[in-house]
Amino acid sequence: FLRRILFGETPEEVKRRNKENRERVEADAKREAFAKLEGRWLVVADDIVGDFIVTILQGGACLHEGRYMGEQYDIMYEKSPDGPLLRRNDNWQIDLAHSTKKILTWRYEEDPTVAKVWRRISSWEWVNIDAFEGEWVLWEDGMEDTSEIVVSSDGTVMIDGMHIEDEDLKLELSLDGGDPVVRRGPWEADLSRSTIDVILWTQPDLAETTNVSWRRPPQDPRNLASRHQLKATDMAGAAIDLMVEELLETQIVGEAYEDQQMEDMENFIDIKKPRFIFAQCILAGGLWIASIIRQSIEAGEIGLGKQGGLDNLVGSWSGSTDLRLVDDDCTSYRFEIWRSWTYQWTHVGINHIALNCLLTMILGLPLEASAGFLRLFSMFNTGVLGGALCYGVWDGKSTVVGMSGGCYALFGIHFAEILMNWKQMRWVKLKILVLIFMIAMDNLNLYFGGISDDNSSSHPLSSNSAHFGGGVAGLLIGCLIGNNEKRDRTDRIFRYSAMVLGFCLVAFCATWILMHEDPMPIWEWGSNSPTYLYQQAYNKRCLGSLWRCVRCTCSDVACRDRVEAIEHSSAGWYLQSVDSASCPTPWYSYSATSASASHSLEFSSIPFDDASSACYVNFGSR
Repeated sequence: FLRRILFGETPEEVKRRNKENRERVEADAKREAFAKLEGRWLVVADDIVGDFIVTILQGGACLHEGRYMGEQYDIMYEKSPDGPLLRRNDNWQIDLAHSTKKILTWRYEEDPTVAKVWRRISSWEWVNIDAFEGEWVLWEDGMEDTSEIVVSSDGTVMIDGMHIEDEDLKLELSLDGGDPVVRRGPWEADLSRSTIDVILWTQPDLAETTNVSWRRPPQDPRNLASRHQLKATDMAGAAIDLMVEELLETQIVGEAYEDQQMEDMENFIDIKKPRFIFAQCILAGGLWIASIIRQSIEAGEIGLGKQGGLDNLVGSWSGSTDLRLVDDDCTSYRFEIWRSWTYQWTHVGINHIALNCLLTMILGLPLEASAGFLRLFSMFNTGVLGGALCYGVWDGKSTVVGMSGGCYALFGIHFAEILMNWKQMRWVKLKILVLIFMIAMDNLNLYFGGISDDNSSSHPLSSNSAHFGGGVAGLLIGCLIGNNEKRDRTDRIFRYSAMVLGFCLVAFCATWILMHEDPMPIWEWGSNSPTYLYQQAYNKRCLGSLWRCVRCTCSDVACRDRVEAIEHSSAGWYLQSVDSASCPTPWYSYSATSASASHSLEFSSIPFDDASSACYVNFGSR
């Protein structure tokens, strides 16, 4: 229903497009699965190097020692309720859960305890002397020898601590473009049957030779490094890359979501261009720069830390486009709904606008590449509105500006993308860590940077409630109309649940805001701290020779009427506005203080109606 409203698609068109998407994704997954298997594999059984090489061709066809053995040995791609299967007609299938890019684990379907291992034979690029550096264990005729072998980076070989010059490794390169050769004395490494971890040695001059091999000891860190095609000498890099690959990479079957996203990104930048992201940042930044220039000309100095944007572009607009529910004079703005959208075009200081634009660029570019202009515009501004609604329920007493609600909606959309495409994402764990890190850095900047207006430090102009509301709104709208490569029944239930929850939250927040003329944060339920009208008052007879801070609650209409009335009385009263932060605390009733004290007073406690009091005012005769 929502897609039809936003994009004009009929239900039949949606079904047809979804079917085409499923067929395309399935074909891409099959092609990607076979692409990952292509190459030469060394057959291994019981961790002993096997006696033949299998070459997997495009489409799953297999050559055994260069010969095609028939369709029963070809690898097929099949779908099952548990996911895709890669199997052969002779009842062997690949155990995807225990296979990697370098190792294929095969299990016999009739007896899963029976397994075979294939190890990928690396390309000739790894063949250089420093690849042999480290410790090795000598094996002869399938049995481990007690000799300890250590190879240095220049090929020097130490056997049991002794240097034997004839055993040093030498690399010979062919002038006619043939394969390189590694020799040690009469022995030659059989690179066609060796892996990075197991080196087979032969004597070409002999018709028959013993089965001699070098193997990396399991505890040697270089063994792990070499399995991931890392230089054995770069231990620090090996540890980092190994951690990333082993801990953060998720093994998937088929084309990775990130690969498709990168392809969309390249086509998007080359052809369509990121129109929404650039327009959003240019408009927000341009409004801030224009207003700062205007203010700097008027003030005669440049203020890069000042509030600027739509609310400050024209003097008469000041205070009419930011997000607030009540003003310092108790004026209620809860029915001025345009503020829920226009507050995004005002920022406080260059730090605020620069960080928001940076987050929008980093998070928004890949999203616009996959979602397009209209969908991302809808999702971003849903976050802006969600931030405003959450602010009204959780805060409501401060003034908020900035497009952080939309920025945090982009975070929510990315998390929704993870939820909807979890099984297709290779680097899902890394993406979650990066998103959490970015959120933490933004909040640390907010905490230590202190985004507030230079002229009103008591009114913070950035709210965590707006951040949270924008994030939740982005998560829900992302689940509803965000990018989802493979849709099934569970996804549809998830989307409908997000729609229902979103409508319920909007209805609740809007009702809460409209019900409370004096904003009441939900966490203050039952113990609400009211909003006050603050003034400074002077009356020598009543208050002594000092200016006093006085206040009325915004909900006390009678008290506010008295404040307005004494401004026009002839009883020696004088009033002026004051910031609450400038008033001393605690607040006293009139009877609990003296004329010589500078205590702040509750205005409603002043005895205006008592004719015998020095504070008496005849409001009727003014």
